[in-house]
Amino acid sequence: NNATYNKTKFVQDYSSHKNNGTAESVTWNTTGGYNGRGGYDFSGPNNITIPHSESLNLTNVVTVSAWINPKTAGQHYGILEKTIGGAVNKQYMLFLESGYAKFRVAKSSTLYTAASSGTVSAGQWTHVVGRYNGSAASVWVNGVEQTTTASVTGPLDGGNGITIIGKLGSNIYDFNGLIDEIIVWNKSLSN
Repeated sequence: NNATYNKTKFVQDYSSHKNNGTAESVTWNTTGGYNGRGGYDFSGPNNITIPHSESLNLTNVVTVSAWINPKTAGQHYGILEKTIGGAVNKQYMLFLESGYAKFRVAKSSTLYTAASSGTVSAGQWTHVVGRYNGSAASVWVNGVEQTTTASVTGPLDGGNGITIIGKLGSNIYDFNGLIDEIIVWNKSLSN
């Protein structure tokens, strides 16, 4: 329990990297997490912003995971994006597009996108993972690797930029629903 912090403004990273963020118009729901122990409710133009950190400026391998519970199916929703200069589509991102879970990486300003074969349901918790292993981007939904991958040999583009939870870039794909347990690893996790 982290009762000394105001969870409606300050978001604590419990890893050793301390990539703490600032919540902007995001509500902490004490029972809203996938495990019933709390999660963040995104319901409009809002997000969590994490200042630039070299521990998130990952160019050789990266895995991003999150539990999501979108309020509406078939939408465009940003889950997490590591930006370069705050701009969209510059490094790596996990998001929903028309309800499909996608993980996108950039190399030499070219975009490579892995996608789920089906859409994510509204009103229920779904575990989504995006992974770049040095040679391909891939997506998992509820522990199942999806078939649409994107081959790209690293390193990925990298640079100074914020990381955003709940939308992409400066203001697109605002998430509407609950997000919990977002984790970024500096390694390529396997199933």
